Amino acid sequence: EKSKQVECSIRSLLSTNLSMNSSEFEDHNSFIQRNDDRMNDDYDDDDGPAIVSAEEYGSSMERFAKDHKKKFTTSPTYPVEHQQKYAILFASMQPHEDILMTCARALDSQVDVSLVREAAKYLEEVESKKPNSNV
Repeated sequence: EKSKQVECSIRSLLSTNLSMNSSEFEDHNSFIQRNDDRMNDDYDDDDGPAIVSAEEYGSSMERFAKDHKKKFTTSPTYPVEHQQKYAILFASMQPHEDILMTCARALDSQVDVSLVREAAKYLEEVESKKPNSNV
């Protein structure tokens, strides 16, 4: 709609301010239409889903996996006993967090009472197993 308004404005400008004969005006009008078609072709690709080959999709997924594997493979592993004992805590861990970060987030947000209790209990257990250092 906006391109039609621009086209009407150009037509009125050309017809009132310039002395063009009708063939020159039609040539100019076809030029405007060609440019308008080119602009619409550029935007048509963004409107809907794109069809991609299976090979291109597969290679894209491989690149994605390689990039994200580097980011999240350094997370430590925890004993199964801890994972079972503090199931809610471990289930709420986010990929970029370790268990202490999860505890901190749980205690800070205090959204889930069970999660807060498990986080506090886990931290108390870790603290109790910590060797006493009298410095």
